[in-house]
Amino acid sequence: MKQQFYLSILLCITLFSCVKFKEYDDRAKDARETNYASFVQTEDGKIISGKTLKHKNYDPYDHNLVRVTGNPKAFSIDGTQHSDADVIAFQDSKAYHKRFHDLYLIRLVKGKINLYYFDVTGYNKNYTYSNGPTTVQSTNNRRSTYFFEKGNSGITKIGLAELREAVKDNRSALVKLNSAYSKDDYARELNIEKLVAVVQAYNK
Repeated sequence: MKQQFYLSILLCITLFSCVKFKEYDDRAKDARETNYASFVQTEDGKIISGKTLKHKNYDPYDHNLVRVTGNPKAFSIDGTQHSDADVIAFQDSKAYHKRFHDLYLIRLVKGKINLYYFDVTGYNKNYTYSNGPTTVQSTNNRRSTYFFEKGNSGITKIGLAELREAVKDNRSALVKLNSAYSKDDYARELNIEKLVAVVQAYNK
């Protein structure tokens, strides 16, 4: 009975993780550009579009997570290959991605403030549940990092102070942020639902 209890806890964690990242996928798909099915955008502003886009420089843990590698054949649009040396953004069937240093961030919310994320994989967070002779262990290999972009100000990694500064001209968004995070506690993991609520309030 005890073992079944701990196995149930482990199953709940697994299901929660699956639901969480399915929600990310759904939001990312909704935040794509509507003018093109797939494209790459170069530093000079040129957009090269097509019906299908494939990329090679993805994270081995999750193929939605794409890094800048300097691969001359990083992208393929309708069979034509493109280097990622000067690609600042691209869109495939799943999401719109924008470059930030050596990462292509995934956009979750589009508007006056854009909300992005990228996951660190290979990071291990172990959970152990034990009661007497029964022990159940679970490992989480992902940790999400969030970013925002307001107007032409560039992309900023989300810190609560920076986000407060960005939304201070919108009372509704500021109230939501202050209610969700009463203190600048960087030790706590940021909650995606709360961040989305703040950004959506600003974008109304």
